[in-house]
Amino acid sequence: MTNKRFECEICHKGFSRADYLSRHLVNHDAIKPYSCQQCNVAFARRDLREKHLKSKTHQRRIELLRAQDGVPDEAHTHSTAEKPPERSPDSYSWLFGDYDYDQSASSLDEPLMEPIYPDFSIMSEPPLTRKDIYSEGTIDMLLGMLQLQQLRTSLSPVTVSYFADLFWSNFDANYPIIHKPSFGCHSHPFLLTLVMVIGMVYSKSSSNMDMAVRIQRRLLKLQINMLCDSQDLKLELMQSFILTCYFCSNIGDPGLQKQMRLFHATIIGVLDVPSLTRSLQEPELFELDNVSSSNLGERWHEWIQYESRKRLAFFAYICDSQHAYLNECHALISIFDLQLDLPYTDAVWTASDAELFLSEYSKQPRELMPRRRQSVSMQTENSINIMPHIKEEGSWPNFLFSLRRLMQPYKDHQKEYNMNCFSQFSRLIFLQGLISITWDLRWKGLQDLGIVSNKKMSALILRLQDAYNQWREYFDFQILTTNNTFLKKDDSQSATLAYLNKYDTSPIFWNNLTQYQFGLLLLHVDTFAVYKLASQYASAVSRENPYPRINVSTKIRAWIRSPSAQLSLNNACKLLRTVFLSTGMIFSIPHLAKYVATSCLALWCYETFREDIPAGIKQSSFPNPIRYMQNGMISQNITKEDTLQYLNLIIEKEEYGGREYEFTIRQQYIQGLLCYFSLLLDLNEWKSLDINGSLLRQLVFKKYQQQ
Repeated sequence: MTNKRFECEICHKGFSRADYLSRHLVNHDAIKPYSCQQCNVAFARRDLREKHLKSKTHQRRIELLRAQDGVPDEAHTHSTAEKPPERSPDSYSWLFGDYDYDQSASSLDEPLMEPIYPDFSIMSEPPLTRKDIYSEGTIDMLLGMLQLQQLRTSLSPVTVSYFADLFWSNFDANYPIIHKPSFGCHSHPFLLTLVMVIGMVYSKSSSNMDMAVRIQRRLLKLQINMLCDSQDLKLELMQSFILTCYFCSNIGDPGLQKQMRLFHATIIGVLDVPSLTRSLQEPELFELDNVSSSNLGERWHEWIQYESRKRLAFFAYICDSQHAYLNECHALISIFDLQLDLPYTDAVWTASDAELFLSEYSKQPRELMPRRRQSVSMQTENSINIMPHIKEEGSWPNFLFSLRRLMQPYKDHQKEYNMNCFSQFSRLIFLQGLISITWDLRWKGLQDLGIVSNKKMSALILRLQDAYNQWREYFDFQILTTNNTFLKKDDSQSATLAYLNKYDTSPIFWNNLTQYQFGLLLLHVDTFAVYKLASQYASAVSRENPYPRINVSTKIRAWIRSPSAQLSLNNACKLLRTVFLSTGMIFSIPHLAKYVATSCLALWCYETFREDIPAGIKQSSFPNPIRYMQNGMISQNITKEDTLQYLNLIIEKEEYGGREYEFTIRQQYIQGLLCYFSLLLDLNEWKSLDINGSLLRQLVFKKYQQQ
């Protein structure tokens, strides 16, 4: 009997050889590049499709099609004998559609509006943390569980309540996944701890950050032990696990990040998002006008469980996606695992009692309306059938269908959901969908294999770019419409709907904007290749070897020569200018530090290794960064001025006198930009991403330093 030593962790099927297991694992992938057009099914492997083409099921389907079309048998004699042409994966084909692309599209500029600060006092908003949640007894219980009683003197009820307030005003403003009105001292101790710990890191205190890391390290051990002992996890436990994923990957120290690289897949596997989403069913909430208060309260709490699990699934997807493209690894949750309706509006989610909830729930705009005509220039005739394993849309916008609309061009008589269905969190969710598609295509090399599109890779990139820009147009339009409403330029009905969601400049506004800019950067440049090149250069450069010979990869050189490089420069500068004009956002969005560093390195890479150097330029005439030093310190004012000059030069396409002068001034300004953002990154408290200003400064100063 064969010894099957290699077991699939997903279906537990055994195999005698490792290569058999590797081939089998492809079957569990959401990407299925080999499709049968007649049967509308797809397969992960070519041999499985060939087997299907010879099956009786396929033959019966062919015969049925012949009968329906009235086509004689002779016309189909080669249906199974000839190999059908390679098609897009069934899943991505459904998203992108077939198209003939017009390459005149370009990325949008920064926001088309001047954000104002509307008055949302009309919207019901629970107060910040009730002081009775973190009482003396609750704090003693948490520290006893963690075996950290020595921290008691640092954690009074007033202090911990302050940390919890920071959690709601910073983290929850970005990722509203915990239902604040029902959160209380009865919540699971793990969840109570995470709210306190994540709030600590927003206090901008290094001692509080160290204490938060210490508590999280102890909590992680308890959570892993519980994972080994528990068969069924309740909602609050699952929320605590995914918050731990977020903390360790984005906030804590390098030690916690290393541990999360070990346990990330375990936690995502335990959450089992595909099963979680399949089991979700929205409770019936219509015709509740005459029910008793107790019955209404029960139905409300049923809805809270439903909506919380839905938001948990989306947040797990966001965490997994960010973990993949920030750490160069494979994402575990596919966009096709999320067959979910998008979150409900802010007004419904934040309702403080059952009666107010029912009132706001009845206002949810469920009617369809004509689709807005977009300015982007996609031209296509979409004849793709809906995938059989994706359910139809209901009365509320669905994640996959919303994402698909961004991929599809405008058509007459198309319908879409009311704009006021979408909160900023919903906008962030399907923006994350675009970024995860971008990363998935790059990570798996599907652009190069030619199985996503029969068109050129550049056409596919432009198609994704159009999708990003459609997202941006909707985002800008909704903000503009909301602002006009609050300026009393709209009718009363629109004003009522406008209050369903917050579209002010809270942290999630900047999160959305910078995610959009980073997504476009990720689309056009291999960020990890750039980071690797910068690290190699920083290691090799010295006073004795000021211009080291670095083996620049063919991929990087091709990028520098291509039009994608100019798009990359433009998008990187837009992201940096957004941060430059509002530096405080980097302290409220942990992953933004990595985006800033990546943008700086992409700019440095282009300016350092560009091949269009004007004749007559000598290395000795290159600018010296010593001008940025004052009394042994980097001058923030001088570097700030040169940074703004460089950003405006690239974004506004300002012209200088002659190519030689422009080249020289750009070489000067890029050094000032690296110095300025190195100072900003050094102030950043999010240390787990291992991002600080040292690498940027080495690229500028190391050649002038004594060894």
